[in-house]
Amino acid sequence: MDNEKFQDLMLDQFAKLFKEVQGVKSELKTDVAGLKTDVAELKTDVRNIKDSQIRMENKFDEQIAALHDFRIAQEQINQEVKDALASLGTKVEELQFDVRANDEKLENVSDDINFLARRSLLQEKQLKVLKRFKQS
Repeated sequence: MDNEKFQDLMLDQFAKLFKEVQGVKSELKTDVAGLKTDVAELKTDVRNIKDSQIRMENKFDEQIAALHDFRIAQEQINQEVKDALASLGTKVEELQFDVRANDEKLENVSDDINFLARRSLLQEKQLKVLKRFKQS
Protein backbone atom coordinates (compact mmCIF):
# COMPACT_ATOMS: atom_id res chain seq x y z
CA MET A 1 0.00 0.00 0.00
CA ASP A 2 1.51 3.18 -0.99
CA ASN A 3 1.43 6.47 0.75
CA GLU A 4 -1.25 8.03 -1.41
CA LYS A 5 -3.67 5.17 -0.92
CA PHE A 6 -2.98 5.20 2.77
CA GLN A 7 -3.67 8.92 2.93
CA ASP A 8 -6.89 8.47 0.93
CA LEU A 9 -7.92 5.64 3.24
CA MET A 10 -7.09 7.77 6.28
CA LEU A 11 -8.96 10.77 4.83
CA ASP A 12 -11.92 8.54 4.12
CA GLN A 13 -11.79 7.14 7.65
CA PHE A 14 -11.43 10.66 9.12
CA ALA A 15 -14.38 11.82 7.02
CA LYS A 16 -16.50 8.92 8.31
CA LEU A 17 -15.30 9.60 11.83
CA PHE A 18 -16.01 13.33 11.45
CA LYS A 19 -19.47 12.57 10.09
CA GLU A 20 -20.12 10.22 12.99
CA VAL A 21 -18.83 12.80 15.49
CA GLN A 22 -21.10 15.40 13.85
CA GLY A 23 -24.06 12.97 14.26
CA VAL A 24 -23.16 12.33 17.91
CA LYS A 25 -22.70 16.09 18.41
CA SER A 26 -26.13 16.71 16.89
CA GLU A 27 -27.68 14.02 19.09
CA LEU A 28 -25.94 15.47 22.14
CA LYS A 29 -27.23 18.94 21.28
CA THR A 30 -30.74 17.53 20.98
CA ASP A 31 -30.31 15.60 24.22
CA VAL A 32 -28.89 18.68 25.99
CA ALA A 33 -31.79 20.78 24.69
CA GLY A 34 -34.21 18.11 25.97
CA LEU A 35 -32.43 18.04 29.32
CA LYS A 36 -32.56 21.83 29.54
CA THR A 37 -36.31 21.66 28.87
CA ASP A 38 -36.69 18.91 31.49
CA VAL A 39 -34.64 20.92 34.00
CA ALA A 40 -36.77 24.00 33.31
CA GLU A 41 -39.92 21.92 33.84
CA LEU A 42 -38.46 20.47 37.04
CA LYS A 43 -37.59 23.97 38.27
CA THR A 44 -41.17 25.05 37.55
CA ASP A 45 -42.51 21.97 39.33
CA VAL A 46 -40.26 22.58 42.34
CA ARG A 47 -41.36 26.24 42.46
CA ASN A 48 -45.01 25.14 42.29
CA ILE A 49 -44.43 22.58 45.04
CA LYS A 50 -42.70 25.19 47.21
CA ASP A 51 -45.55 27.65 46.63
CA SER A 52 -48.08 24.95 47.44
CA GLN A 53 -46.16 24.00 50.57
CA ILE A 54 -46.05 27.63 51.67
CA ARG A 55 -49.81 27.93 51.13
CA MET A 56 -50.40 24.72 53.08
CA GLU A 57 -48.12 25.87 55.90
CA ASN A 58 -49.90 29.23 56.07
CA LYS A 59 -53.30 27.53 56.08
CA PHE A 60 -52.07 25.05 58.70
CA ASP A 61 -50.76 27.92 60.85
CA GLU A 62 -54.12 29.70 60.57
CA GLN A 63 -55.99 26.53 61.52
CA ILE A 64 -53.68 25.86 64.48
CA ALA A 65 -54.11 29.47 65.62
CA ALA A 66 -57.89 29.15 65.29
CA LEU A 67 -57.89 25.89 67.26
CA HIS A 68 -55.71 27.49 69.93
CA ASP A 69 -58.02 30.50 70.18
CA PHE A 70 -61.04 28.18 70.34
CA ARG A 71 -59.39 26.11 73.08
CA ILE A 72 -58.68 29.22 75.15
CA ALA A 73 -62.24 30.49 74.66
CA GLN A 74 -63.63 27.05 75.55
CA GLU A 75 -61.54 26.95 78.71
CA GLN A 76 -62.92 30.35 79.71
CA ILE A 77 -66.48 29.21 79.03
CA ASN A 78 -65.87 25.99 80.96
CA GLN A 79 -64.56 27.99 83.91
CA GLU A 80 -67.59 30.30 83.77
CA VAL A 81 -69.89 27.25 83.72
CA LYS A 82 -68.02 25.72 86.67
CA ASP A 83 -68.30 28.98 88.60
CA ALA A 84 -72.02 29.24 87.76
CA LEU A 85 -72.58 25.63 88.85
CA ALA A 86 -70.75 26.23 92.11
CA SER A 87 -72.85 29.35 92.70
CA LEU A 88 -76.04 27.44 91.90
CA GLY A 89 -74.96 24.64 94.23
CA THR A 90 -74.50 27.15 97.03
CA LYS A 91 -77.88 28.75 96.28
CA VAL A 92 -79.57 25.32 96.24
CA GLU A 93 -78.06 24.52 99.63
CA GLU A 94 -79.28 27.87 101.00
CA LEU A 95 -82.74 27.23 99.58
CA GLN A 96 -82.77 23.75 101.14
CA PHE A 97 -82.05 25.33 104.52
CA ASP A 98 -84.83 27.87 103.90
CA VAL A 99 -87.24 25.08 102.89
CA ARG A 100 -86.42 23.11 106.04
CA ALA A 101 -86.96 26.21 108.16
CA ASN A 102 -90.25 26.94 106.37
CA ASP A 103 -91.31 23.31 106.76
CA GLU A 104 -90.71 23.59 110.50
CA LYS A 105 -92.67 26.87 110.65
CA LEU A 106 -95.48 25.30 108.61
CA GLU A 107 -95.56 22.36 110.96
CA ASN A 108 -95.79 24.73 113.93
CA VAL A 109 -98.56 26.70 112.20
CA SER A 110 -100.35 23.43 111.47
CA ASP A 111 -100.02 22.42 115.11
CA ASP A 112 -101.33 25.85 116.13
CA ILE A 113 -104.29 25.55 113.73
CA ASN A 114 -105.11 22.09 115.06
CA PHE A 115 -104.88 23.41 118.62
CA LEU A 116 -107.12 26.37 117.78
CA ALA A 117 -109.60 24.13 115.96
CA ARG A 118 -109.84 21.79 118.98
CA ARG A 119 -110.16 24.75 121.28
CA SER A 120 -112.84 26.27 119.06
CA LEU A 121 -114.80 23.01 119.12
CA LEU A 122 -114.46 22.86 122.84
CA GLN A 123 -115.63 26.46 123.19
CA GLU A 124 -118.58 25.77 120.87
CA LYS A 125 -119.57 22.85 123.06
CA GLN A 126 -119.20 24.99 126.15
CA LEU A 127 -121.24 27.74 124.51
CA LYS A 128 -124.03 25.28 123.67
CA VAL A 129 -124.02 24.05 127.23
CA LEU A 130 -124.22 27.61 128.52
CA LYS A 131 -127.05 28.44 126.14
CA ARG A 132 -129.00 25.43 127.32
CA PHE A 133 -128.31 26.32 130.88
CA LYS A 134 -129.55 29.87 130.30
CA GLN A 135 -132.67 28.65 128.61
CA SER A 136 -133.57 26.42 131.42
